[in-house]
Amino acid sequence: MNYRFRVVCLLLIILLGAGFAAAQGGVLTPGQAVQGVIGTQQPLAFYTFSGAADDQVTLHAISLSAGFRPTISLLSPAQQNLSTSSSDPTSPESPDARLSYRLPQSGVYSVLVGGFNNSQGDFILRLFVRPAAESISLVPGEPVTVSLSAETPARTFSFAASPDGPTMFSAAGTPPDFPFLVEIRSAAGQIVAVFPGLAQAAFVLPPGDGLYVATVSSAAAPGVTGQITVAITSAALALDVPPPATTPEPQPDQPRGETGACTVAPAGGSAVNVRSGPGTNFGIISTLQPGQPQTVIGRQGGWYAISITQGTGWVAAGVVTTAGNCDALPDLAGPPIQATPTYTPTTAGGVQPPAQPTATPTLTPTATIVQPGQPTATPTLTPTAPLATATFTPTQPPFTSTPTQPPPTFTPTTAAPTATFTPSYTPTTPPPPPTAPPDARFNDPLNIPLDSTASTTDFVSYPGGDTEDRVRWDITGMNANSSLSGGRARLILAVSCFGTGTQNLQFFTGGQTYSCGQTIFDSEVTYDSRTGSVVITAVGGQNTYVQWVLTGTATRVN
Repeated sequence: MNYRFRVVCLLLIILLGAGFAAAQGGVLTPGQAVQGVIGTQQPLAFYTFSGAADDQVTLHAISLSAGFRPTISLLSPAQQNLSTSSSDPTSPESPDARLSYRLPQSGVYSVLVGGFNNSQGDFILRLFVRPAAESISLVPGEPVTVSLSAETPARTFSFAASPDGPTMFSAAGTPPDFPFLVEIRSAAGQIVAVFPGLAQAAFVLPPGDGLYVATVSSAAAPGVTGQITVAITSAALALDVPPPATTPEPQPDQPRGETGACTVAPAGGSAVNVRSGPGTNFGIISTLQPGQPQTVIGRQGGWYAISITQGTGWVAAGVVTTAGNCDALPDLAGPPIQATPTYTPTTAGGVQPPAQPTATPTLTPTATIVQPGQPTATPTLTPTAPLATATFTPTQPPFTSTPTQPPPTFTPTTAAPTATFTPSYTPTTPPPPPTAPPDARFNDPLNIPLDSTASTTDFVSYPGGDTEDRVRWDITGMNANSSLSGGRARLILAVSCFGTGTQNLQFFTGGQTYSCGQTIFDSEVTYDSRTGSVVITAVGGQNTYVQWVLTGTATRVN
């Protein structure tokens, strides 16, 4: 019920607050929601959008089906994979996926939505774009204070990690209960930490020379203004860093390095939050970075405990992948949740009023008089109102009666069964693997406007279904005179593949054969040589089913 209620609320907010388009693939518009479905016949949804260099883009895929976890992949204008995510760092327990990235160049970017672990279902996808903004550089030991409200734009701060030791980023609101949102990203725009709706935040960066950007915005109600003070300091000055643990020498019967210890790593391409306890009601104290697995020291429910610089941290099991022996983890108790102070009213002069006595309800039995020969009712205990004590006193003598006839003797009989249940479940065979539907000899042409980028896509499969596609390309808008502006252009064609058996695809053009992920054409062309074609073929494998994407970029030379 809670899951369905959340989905309905999200749908209402999205449909009422922004434009809605129901389409399987297409062009994404910032702030507009599109709906799609991932199924057997459509394992991937393909979208594009135009972006400018240094734009901060966020893609959010919301699951609308129970058991479905979407994945998001962002591809560059040259169809190179930039980032992939199968979780939402801002809500690790949700089935949604969120991806943030800073665009390296201007051009047309591609977005692929699929299902994590071959899950299927409906989703809603939204694109958010934040243009490059001027940031405030933070210097260690020099706090910066800015004013924020719901009506003012977010403020951006940039800072660098220290190669000499951990660095702490901190933020605090004034007044102390002023809430704000902090998002910390790497230089590439990937989220490394999120602090939603807090009045204080602190995050420790590992030693290194990486650059980071922190975006701070107000989470207060409209019309409420507050101040946020941000700073970076040496973590060694603020934290009591324990000495590094020593690694015990392996025993003779246990070869060095073959410990089989349980480790966890982020399930997607983005960092996940590490909290101070096993639950979202505990604060975020660090993040677990992709490609940096951590050893698990215990578990509690759906949370794993790991050792970090700040002590013991906890990560949600739903946002990480495990390796090693994770079946015999000890049950580890988390820290207690800090109790909330209780307000005690006082009278004038600071004198506390006398405490009222606490009433204890008394359970009074209720008697029921029955006729002889009838089943005896079991007395029931009925709680009475507080502070009231009642004692049952019979007001009449016990009722007695002498039956004139013996009561009838009841002989139970067994009723004959009226129906016989026969199991009717018959196991069914799994559905056949997907195959690409047949199409025309030539697919839709790839028309590339001069000084622009365009893409086309389709599916091939093997051994069944459509095993071959053909595409013609053409640059539009070129000048027929090669000596005039627009008469010569540089054409770049790149291919990408997604699905099962991508290694079994071949792209043939210009007398050469190429594979997935390669650039198949990069040369200067004129009006007379602006066209060409490519043959895409699935040449082998079992259950090969691949979606290919052909992207062309044409840039004038003169």
